[in-house]
Amino acid sequence: MPLNLYSEPYGLTGSVGENVKKLLGVPAADPLQVLIREALQNIADAARLNRGPEILIRLRHLSSDQLEILRNQVFVELPREDRSRQAFEAFLHSQNPLVLEICDFHTVGLGGPTRADEVPAGNDCTDFVDFVLNVGSPRDRAGGGGTYGFGKTAFYRVSRCSAIVVDTLPADPAWRERRLMACHLGRSFSMIHGNMERRFTGRHWWGRRKEASGIQPVTGEEAEGLARCLGFPDRSGERTGTSIMVLGFECTGGSLEDEDWDYGPRDELTVTGYRIVEAVLWNFWPRMMRSTPKNRQFSVSVEVDGTVLNIPSPEDFPPLNLFCKAMDKIRAGEMDRLIQCQRPLQNLGQLAIFAGDRLSRYPLVRDGSLFPDRVHHIALMRPVELVVKYLEGASLPDEKREWAGVFRVDENEEVERAFAESEPPAHDDWCPESLTNRRQKTFVNVALRELKAQAAGLVLPAPPQQPGSDATELPLPAIAERLGRILDGAPGDGAGPSPQGSRSGPRPGPRSGGIPRPEFVRLEEYQGRIVAVFHVELSSKGFSGQGTLEAIPAVLVDGRPEPEDPELAVRTRVLGYRRAGQDGLLESGPTLNLAEMNEKVEILVEMPRDAAVTLMMRIRDGASR
Repeated sequence: MPLNLYSEPYGLTGSVGENVKKLLGVPAADPLQVLIREALQNIADAARLNRGPEILIRLRHLSSDQLEILRNQVFVELPREDRSRQAFEAFLHSQNPLVLEICDFHTVGLGGPTRADEVPAGNDCTDFVDFVLNVGSPRDRAGGGGTYGFGKTAFYRVSRCSAIVVDTLPADPAWRERRLMACHLGRSFSMIHGNMERRFTGRHWWGRRKEASGIQPVTGEEAEGLARCLGFPDRSGERTGTSIMVLGFECTGGSLEDEDWDYGPRDELTVTGYRIVEAVLWNFWPRMMRSTPKNRQFSVSVEVDGTVLNIPSPEDFPPLNLFCKAMDKIRAGEMDRLIQCQRPLQNLGQLAIFAGDRLSRYPLVRDGSLFPDRVHHIALMRPVELVVKYLEGASLPDEKREWAGVFRVDENEEVERAFAESEPPAHDDWCPESLTNRRQKTFVNVALRELKAQAAGLVLPAPPQQPGSDATELPLPAIAERLGRILDGAPGDGAGPSPQGSRSGPRPGPRSGGIPRPEFVRLEEYQGRIVAVFHVELSSKGFSGQGTLEAIPAVLVDGRPEPEDPELAVRTRVLGYRRAGQDGLLESGPTLNLAEMNEKVEILVEMPRDAAVTLMMRIRDGASR
């Protein structure tokens, strides 16, 4: 029997209208990449059977028999709204209609009740209604990717008729039956009934109309037979999960390739297939590595009209090879730096950096590739290990070398939730300004500030490469040592290298007379400048806490604070003081009023890129010391 159409009317208290497709906002990425990110993020959340999911992404043209099934069995009834009806008619009567399928196996599928208004008491699974019916349903699983309501609209964005067909087999024995339903997001419209105008939201479903429950999916043997006729993958045995078919897929291959590349000759459809491969690799390489635990590892296949495309291993595919080496360090507990917040004291995540020779690229697509020609980026991710975004930093002076970093948020529940809630609907950024909780906002702000500083500070030449290796590790502790270690030959702590044994006369005892000693801790970016950050402990024993503290910067030349270049000295100045781990300045300029100060403060010193700086301190209380 043909499926029934159900067009959603507005409820007594209103409903979600046609603007549901705009809930995702306007992501920076193109619609295809957004779809791949959202779909595979959902699959990661659905992989709860203690094994990694198998993922199949297919671009294929429907056969004449399959198109006939859609015409005569699924979309016999079409929406009353003119644009929706015309879009369906164009698709159903097109030559070689193109569809995109994203399928997952060995996942939980879309289980739970099929009515949104009635959920059995004690039931904690509402996956079917959350994906197929509801909009904006929260997904509160630990490490979850966001909400079904926002991410699922990405499927409709890449369809010429804004329509999908959903085929699912839940893993839970309580809901273990095949389910199939078609869905469409269109424009809102009205119909006249007598002297009343009845309004509809523009959301439509095809299934089995029930008097009491509106619309239900086709189930059991009928769903299995219809799925088979439409060419959906087999789901016998334990191949639980979900397949989503995007009807009238908008091909985004771009210009045709006119030569054979390492991955074979190209046509527009094959180029689109490799754009999908790029999106998978660029966003999900941490889940595709050989070192990824088997219960989290993605096994991905991409097909174009039955031809399986080659997906390289990320460890063997520059520049992902460098990111993978950094990821392996974090997984082994060998990160280069622990990113921390001082107030409140909390670990925020682990950072690892790896640098190496820029190896030859093997591009998957010619134009508009996601992969930069030379990497100098940090991949940001939460503990679920899905890339949120790439933070760009300074490139190494040697054009033959590049570096890649990984920052993974700490698994502490409060910290992970802060970063999760800072993500926009597309899950492609961390936006602390969107947070209302001050503690959460501080966590995200401090982490981003520290990471930007680390990314901006990687500007010195890399150490010599070891013979026979393709990459040389460049850990941040070594960078910190080279950019600013405590100087034996200068009367303060400095940011920059220092030759052993050099001295410029006796050091005024930094702890004598109550003068605190500054300690260089890092470089960071501050209002577009590179600054050296020094810590000063104002609660040191013997320090009176009265008067005015003055910081005196100097440019180091040959380890001594007697600058030979006056121009460099002009570009070195104290920007101000702030409490450790916080953003706002207590005081700007080189002096700080010490009244009632009994804590650790940070001193920000503007630093020329082509020199190192040191910092000396003195206390003014009417007489210089």
